[in-house]
Order: sequence, then C-alpha cells, then structure tokens
Amino acid sequence: MKGIWLMTWHEDREINPGVPDISYVMNGGNHETGWLELKATRSIPNKADEFRFKIEASQHQWIEAHHRKVPVHFLLRTPLYIWLFPGQHHKLLAAPITVNTLMNLSAATMSPRNTRMTLYEYLRRFTDRRRHD
Repeated sequence: MKGIWLMTWHEDREINPGVPDISYVMNGGNHETGWLELKATRSIPNKADEFRFKIEASQHQWIEAHHRKVPVHFLLRTPLYIWLFPGQHHKLLAAPITVNTLMNLSAATMSPRNTRMTLYEYLRRFTDRRRHD
C-alpha cells in the first residue's frame, strides 16, 4: 500500500489492552484515522455453517468505547475469503458466526487476490470526514 496510506502495527497488549492491531490513515486530505483488528481461522465452517474467531474481552471493551468516534473494523480471514466486518457488530463475534451473517453484515468480501485494492477503496470511504455531511 506504499504511497496510498500509512499504517502502524500495534503490539502493546500490556500497556493498552484491547487496542486493535493496526491504525491507519489514508494519504490526501479529508481523511481521519481508522482501526483494523486482524483475526483468522483455518477451519472450514462447521455443520451449522459457522466460523469461530477468538475475540478477547479487552478487545470488545475497546471497540465498544471507540467505534462510534472512529472507524473500527475487523479483517476476518477464512480459508476462502477475507471479510471487512464493522466493529459496531463486535458482540456477534463472541460466539460462532454464520457465513450468512458475515455476508449480510460485512462491508466487503474479498478473495485474497483482490484484497489490496478492495480494502483501500472501502477504507477510503469509511475514513472520509465528509461522510457525515
């Protein structure tokens, strides 16, 4: 993503528990920062067509406290797809989540091949300060 956005990886569990993995800002004017929490599962959906992602209590607390102020999303990796899942629905990830729910609530669904540009376009839209106008 060189030149089109800046991002910082956060590994400070002991200092700031729950802080998402990545903070980012898009280059160019009119953009604010956003946050991405990265989660992955190697398993295929179970018989109920569900995936399970491990979300810690501190992550739920941080997202609950901040998702109304700045864009917060999960980037959920499954064997076939990557889902850009809005942080406002974080409580649904406390239990197994169905593929149908992921499809209905995710802002975007990407194959690993097209993640770079799809993610860029969606994050630009979510961090545009004019989106509130």
